[in-house]
Amino acid sequence: MPLSIPRIKIDQFRYFLLIHGVLTGLTVFLALCATSRGWGSSFTLGQLFVWISLLSISLPVYLFFLKKNIALLVGFIVFKWPILVYMVFRLTQSVELDSVAFSIGFIPVFISALVWSILQKE
Repeated sequence: MPLSIPRIKIDQFRYFLLIHGVLTGLTVFLALCATSRGWGSSFTLGQLFVWISLLSISLPVYLFFLKKNIALLVGFIVFKWPILVYMVFRLTQSVELDSVAFSIGFIPVFISALVWSILQKE
């Protein structure tokens, strides 16, 4: 019996992006209003990098589940991370960045994933 890869509905991914978009909007608004300007900006940049990462991996994963152009998927995954690491390195070199706030900006994606997984069990 051959292994079968479960099909992920695109609507589920859009649903996750909607949940994460709402959470991102709320946390960025709170960070910019309730904290200092530098901290809120660093948090917002962390969220921006999360969105870049999510959106840049969505197309290759979609192609993988359609079983089309696996070489593009592998190439994209291999080159995406060094590019993002280089972007973060250059950003920290050129801008006054609060590294704690920038790192905390990555946390809401985990909260979004938790909320999404709880809602999927219903």
